[in-house]
Amino acid sequence: MLKIQQFYFRFIAWGRFYWNAVTKYQVHSPFVFQWITDVLEDQRHYYAFGAIDALRTKMLSSNTPIQVLDYGAGPSASLENQNEPTLRNTTLKKIVQGAGSDARQGEMLFKMADLYAPKYILELGTSVGLGTLYIAQGGRSGAQFISLEGCPNSAEIARLNLRTLGVKNVEVRAGSFEQNLKKAVQDMPQLDFVYFDGNHQVTPTLSYFQICLDKAHKDTVFIWDDVHWSQGMENAWEMIKKHEKVTLTIDCGHFACAFFNPDHKIKQHFQIVPSSWKPWKVF
Repeated sequence: MLKIQQFYFRFIAWGRFYWNAVTKYQVHSPFVFQWITDVLEDQRHYYAFGAIDALRTKMLSSNTPIQVLDYGAGPSASLENQNEPTLRNTTLKKIVQGAGSDARQGEMLFKMADLYAPKYILELGTSVGLGTLYIAQGGRSGAQFISLEGCPNSAEIARLNLRTLGVKNVEVRAGSFEQNLKKAVQDMPQLDFVYFDGNHQVTPTLSYFQICLDKAHKDTVFIWDDVHWSQGMENAWEMIKKHEKVTLTIDCGHFACAFFNPDHKIKQHFQIVPSSWKPWKVF
């Protein structure tokens, strides 16, 4: 019954998002138009994509059993509103299917890292490191990059994947976000790029946002995965949008971004899809 309710909620949420979304032809903000051009609709295939895709394919063929320690709501939201970590048995294949960044999302993360060239990167929710690899390979090779993962077994797989592709500037720290987040934020002089992809529950999501906000500046971008994943995540996203320091947001369905530049004089919120998804919207 819970899975049916989750499917129904996400179907309705996606339909509502799609109905309200605009394309680049209705956007008058130069900043957002650049984001659409360089991230959402950029069709270039970068050198790093092939290696990451090959790694994903290899893991998708692996039925290696793995014990996962879930601190969040779990891959299906079945643990939502649960405060205690849960140990479950799964396989590497299922982790990649349910938790790893898919190719389209990963490529957009790569392009955002390439566009904004962050020096200080923080990721909440490494999983097996696919999203981590896209961000690291898209950004500066000398950037300081800390990635937090609750499950020690997943963290170790991520470290192996990073070594396999020769990525040396990412430090994966295992343990709960409650244990590690404040220290990670303290260890960086500022936060340029933060990717929130763990514990999809309203209270933790807002707490992590507040902690990271201390090191945000006018050129920082915060990115959330799955803002329409549950009612709790949609509620959290609405509260984040209303925060006084948030000046502009972009919601593209599967994830959303917040910006803090005071040069955006009027707070604006955009829901955007590629123009090919709504070819009739040309005016």
